[in-house]
Amino acid sequence: AQELKVGTFNVVFMAPIEEDIINHPDGWYKRGAAVCDLINFYDFDVVGLQEVRDMIRMSKGKITCQTYNTLTQLDSINRRLVDSGKYDLVLGSESHPIAQDAEREFCYGGYNPIYFKKDHYQAVDSGSFWFTPDGKPGLTFGETDKSQSHMCTWAKLKDRKTNVDFFVFNTHATDKQHVKVAQRLIDKINELAVDEGNTNVILIGDYNIWEDLDGYKMLANRNPNVPSPLRDTYYEEGLSLLYHASSTPNQFQKWHVDGSRIDHVLIGDGFKALQHFIITDVYFEGESTRHISDHYPVLAKLQFKGGQPQSDPEGRMVVSSYNVASDAGSDGYTWRFRFPVINKILQLHNADVIGLQEMNPSRVHNLRNDLSDYTFVFTDLTVPILYKKNKFKVNTSSSFNLPGSSGICFWVKLTEIATSYSFYVFNAHLYKSTLEGQYLEASFFLQDKISEIVSLEPVVVTGSFPFNETNSAYLDNSCLLQDSYQNSPIRYKYNYEGRYYFETGPLGLGQFPYGRTVNDFRIDFVDPADTDHIFTSQQFTTVRHGVVSTCYFWDTEMNVPTYEFMQYNKNPERFLLHFPSNHFPVIAEFEYCICE
Repeated sequence: AQELKVGTFNVVFMAPIEEDIINHPDGWYKRGAAVCDLINFYDFDVVGLQEVRDMIRMSKGKITCQTYNTLTQLDSINRRLVDSGKYDLVLGSESHPIAQDAEREFCYGGYNPIYFKKDHYQAVDSGSFWFTPDGKPGLTFGETDKSQSHMCTWAKLKDRKTNVDFFVFNTHATDKQHVKVAQRLIDKINELAVDEGNTNVILIGDYNIWEDLDGYKMLANRNPNVPSPLRDTYYEEGLSLLYHASSTPNQFQKWHVDGSRIDHVLIGDGFKALQHFIITDVYFEGESTRHISDHYPVLAKLQFKGGQPQSDPEGRMVVSSYNVASDAGSDGYTWRFRFPVINKILQLHNADVIGLQEMNPSRVHNLRNDLSDYTFVFTDLTVPILYKKNKFKVNTSSSFNLPGSSGICFWVKLTEIATSYSFYVFNAHLYKSTLEGQYLEASFFLQDKISEIVSLEPVVVTGSFPFNETNSAYLDNSCLLQDSYQNSPIRYKYNYEGRYYFETGPLGLGQFPYGRTVNDFRIDFVDPADTDHIFTSQQFTTVRHGVVSTCYFWDTEMNVPTYEFMQYNKNPERFLLHFPSNHFPVIAEFEYCICE
């Protein structure tokens, strides 16, 4: 592959004390499923995790994971990433046991594993080194605090298709002794890769160092006295910078923005960075919205230098449905503040076909400026369909109203230019009603129109529907359509149900609740209606499905959104989490057969 998506994610240690193992609101068994599903859904080629533990042992009370019939943090991650057959990993060595108090001794096995797509890459070499004078396990450069034991896991990976080798270094470092830590990283990267003629190098991790510290300046080649083979993807020239946060740690707070970007993706001369994105997705558990970890994951899309832009694979397609919402008062919920975030979300997920709802002429104009890779087609501006102009061409299109002024639907027939594969896309918006029978009438009418227009050809239906899978109007109840969520092996969503995801029994995908898609512009709220769906005919197989809950921050003092870093913010509650719409976008990837 000429391009790859690389990530770093400090998933934070599972809760260490007895009462926290299961019940702590930010404990692993509340959020672990969201961590794993995020990695699967964002489809990283390579991702480095930090603070992954293999056990919990306590000398007082002998509390273990087995006490609660639950998997360890490492086992639960591997179960969802490795056992599925998608990823392999280089685990590296276990860091030194840390933390001790008078009541209990905590012994934690901490790892910085590197996960990579096993069908794309193979590990040809790997290892670990510590930030100690001799590079062996111990406390970081003479520290006496047991929490200061940090190390780096590295892997040499080979692309199975091109046979190109590249190195990945994954570290959890420290702001203490950061100059010595940075020098050790530079020396080892030179020794293992650069001095051997390989500049295809990626350094990912939680560095715990700010940009104004000497350690960061050394690593990012900003210290003229200390040459480094690396540069920060965040500052890549010509980069599409996609971020909605002002820091990468969040301390599990809904308002914490301090400008401390400490999670990084640095690259060597063999790579060019195309995108950089701080993923500010959240999840809903119990009665509130929570952060998936106390750090936001960072995604960077890279390209091997000298390589051509990667073409889209044949027989695969990504589709998105997004109700961008009417304006809702002030405090950041007007379109002019929301659309830059909506724009970036659409750019990041890079869908081939997009169905939008609640649009108007000015909104189409705003989005067109940055989404130049797409053609907008519509007869009614409220429900346009966007498609990649270099991948598809239009055969025909039209629209129709749903009965009783209950909604609108626009449809288009597209042909894939490279393969001549044709299919239909319907984008519908059914309006809310107090009359239950109106939903059923509109649903039957929509299905009849689809059958009439499409016959037996492939079809995708995007849209905003004011009912969920329990309603008789639900389109998956028909013989014509199937819900992409129900048939997906990967389901990334907003609402989770806690620890049963990690019980040691069978996984049982059927028990998972549907991904709710309506937030009403409220952070601590989830609507029981699954309003937004992507349905398909039987010709399509769902590869992954996601309800994407990306947030941005609202500056309550300036009454503007903040998209940039604000170093050393003294008033963290000044910045509050906002959703860019009262609906979450739904994104699904499909496979389909291109038959002769």
